[in-house]
Amino acid sequence: MGGVIGGAEYTASIPGFCGFGMSFRLDGFRVLYALIGGVMWLMTGMLSKQYFAHHYHNRNRYYFFTLMTLGATAGVFLSDDLYTTFIFFEVMSFTSYTWVAHEENPGAMKAAETYLAIAVIGGMVTLMGLFMVHHLIGSLSFEALHHAGEHMDPSQLYLPGILVMFGFAAKAGAFPVHIWLPKAHPVAPAPASALLSGALTKVGIYGIVVLTTSLFHGDEAWGNMLLVLAVATMFGGALLAVFAVDLKRILASSSMSQIGFVLIGVALSAALGEEGSIAAAGAIYHMMNHSILKLGLFMGAGAVYMNLHALDLNKLRGFGRKKPVLAVLFAFGGLGLGGIPLWNGYLSKTLLHEAILEYAHHTGSMWISGVEWIFMLTGGMTLAYMTKIFVALFLDKPGEESLKSKKGSYATLLSRVVLALSALLILVMGIPGVMARFVEPALFFAGGSHLHIPHFFAWEALKGAVITLCVASVVYFGLIRGLLMKNGRYLDRWPARLDLENTLYRPILLGFLPGLFGGVAKLLSALPDLVFRALPWVFGAIFRFLCDLPDRILLVLRKTVLREVKPKVAIHKGSLVSETLGHVANRLTHTNRFVVYYGSVEKWMRENVSEIGSGFSFALLLTCLGLCVTLIGLLLF
Repeated sequence: MGGVIGGAEYTASIPGFCGFGMSFRLDGFRVLYALIGGVMWLMTGMLSKQYFAHHYHNRNRYYFFTLMTLGATAGVFLSDDLYTTFIFFEVMSFTSYTWVAHEENPGAMKAAETYLAIAVIGGMVTLMGLFMVHHLIGSLSFEALHHAGEHMDPSQLYLPGILVMFGFAAKAGAFPVHIWLPKAHPVAPAPASALLSGALTKVGIYGIVVLTTSLFHGDEAWGNMLLVLAVATMFGGALLAVFAVDLKRILASSSMSQIGFVLIGVALSAALGEEGSIAAAGAIYHMMNHSILKLGLFMGAGAVYMNLHALDLNKLRGFGRKKPVLAVLFAFGGLGLGGIPLWNGYLSKTLLHEAILEYAHHTGSMWISGVEWIFMLTGGMTLAYMTKIFVALFLDKPGEESLKSKKGSYATLLSRVVLALSALLILVMGIPGVMARFVEPALFFAGGSHLHIPHFFAWEALKGAVITLCVASVVYFGLIRGLLMKNGRYLDRWPARLDLENTLYRPILLGFLPGLFGGVAKLLSALPDLVFRALPWVFGAIFRFLCDLPDRILLVLRKTVLREVKPKVAIHKGSLVSETLGHVANRLTHTNRFVVYYGSVEKWMRENVSEIGSGFSFALLLTCLGLCVTLIGLLLF
C-alpha cells in the first residue's frame, strides 16, 4: 500500500475469462477506495452484532450477501477495463438486492422491486453502450478508451457514452433515475443503508469518472451535459430531504443531493480539461467525505431504530437527550454535510466552489453563475434539514415513544465505540493536510494533474460558509418550522403526484409500453390470417385484370394508333347563281351557311339530274309528256 501511495502501480489479469478476460489495477485512487470500503464493511459489521440481536430474521442470509457484495464492490474499484467493471457491477446489483428485501414485508418487497428494476434496466442499457463502444474502439480497456478519447471525433462517442453512463448514474442515484434511493434506505437494515449510501453509490460514481476522464476529458459539451444532470440531482435531493419526515428517507435524499455535488466536480473536470485539477480533487474528496459522513449518520439512525423501532421524526423526538456520543455524531455529520469550517465537508465543497468560479471565469457564461447560486442554496438547504434532524432528536421534548423506550444504555459498548470512531473520522477528515495526503495520489485517476490547494480560511472561501448559514436560517425557520410543522409536529407535505415512479415510470413501463407492444404483437400475429384471407381476392383481381388486358390494349390502340381517319370533304360553293342566292339568303337570315348549302344542292342536282337525263326511262317519260301536251293542244284548239 505504501508503494501505491508513493506512485507505484500493480496490475493483474485473467486472460480469456468469459471471452474478453478480466484485468485489474492497483493505484492511488483504487487503493484509497478499497481502504474506505474495507473500513465501512468493518464498522457496519461491528454494529450489526447488536442490530441483529433482536432482528435475527434472515440474519445469516444478510451476512452471506454482505460479504458477496464486498467482493463485487472491490472488483469494481480494482477493475482496469469496462468489461471487468460491468461483471462485478452486475454481481453487486443482485447481491445487494437482498439488503432492500431483507424484511420481506410489502413495503420492503415493493422497494426491492424498484431497486431491482432500476438495476436491470440500467445494466441492459449500459451493456448496449458497451457493445457500441467496443464496436467503435475495438477494446474496453481504460487505456484504449483514453487513446480513443484523444483521437476520435467526440460526436461518435456521445450516444455510446450516454448509454454506458445510464446504468452507473442509476446506481449513483442521479436524477431522474434516483427513485430507488429514497425508497430502499428506509426499509433496508441500518448497516446496509450505510453501505448503500456510502459505498454502492460510489460504484456508480466510479463508472462515470472512468467514462468521463477516459473518453471525454476536455470535452466541454459533455461536461456541460453532466453539469446540468449534477445540478438537478444536487438540488432535487436537497428539496426531497427538506420535505421528508422519515429519518432514513432524509438521509437517503441527502445522499442523492451529495452525489450531485460530486458530479459537479466530475463535470467541471471534464469541461476544464487540463485546468480541472481542483474540480477533480473536489470530486474525489467529497466522495470520501460523503462515504464517511453517511457511514456515521446511518449507523446513528440504526442505533435510534434499534430502540424505538420507528423512523418518523414525530416518534423520535427527544430520544437523543443525554446521549452524548449520538449527539456528537449527528452534530459532526450535520456540520460536515453543511460545509461548515473545521469539518470535512467544508474542504471538499470549497474545492468544488473554486472549480465553479474558475469555470465561470473561463466561459464568462451567466448560467454558470446561476450554478454557483444553486450550489450555495443547496448547501444552505443541507444544513437546514440536518438541523431539523438534530433538533428533533436532541432538543425537542421527548415524545411518548422516546419515554417508553427501554431503560439503560441505548447501545452496547462496541456499538458506541463504532459510533464514536465514525465521529472521529469526520473530524480527522476535516484537516487540510489529511485531505491533501489522501487526494493527491488519486488525482490522476480523476483527470487532474497537480493540485494547487487554495487558502481554505481566506475570506473568499469563508464567505461561502456565511452564505450557507444565512440560507440555512431562512430555510429552517421560514420553510421547515413555518410551513412544514403544525402544532409542534412535522408534516409530510410533499405532493404524491410528484413521485416519478408512480406518476411516470410505472404507467409507462406497466401500461403504455405493454399496450403498445401488445398491439403490435397482436397485429403481427393476425397478419398471416389477414394475408391468407386476402390472397384469393388479390389473385382474382390480378387474373381478371390480366384477362381484360388484351381487350383494353386493343381499345386503347383503336382510340389512338388504329383509329379511323375520315378524309376531309371539299367545300363546293356552286355556280354564280347559287352563290348569289346564298349571299342573299345569308343577309336575310344573318347566317353564313346558305352559300355552302345552295352549292351542295346544286352539285347534287347536277349529279343526279345528269344521271336521270341520260337514261332510257327519262326519254320515254319525255315522249309521253310531249304526247300529252300535243293531245291537250288538239283538244283545246
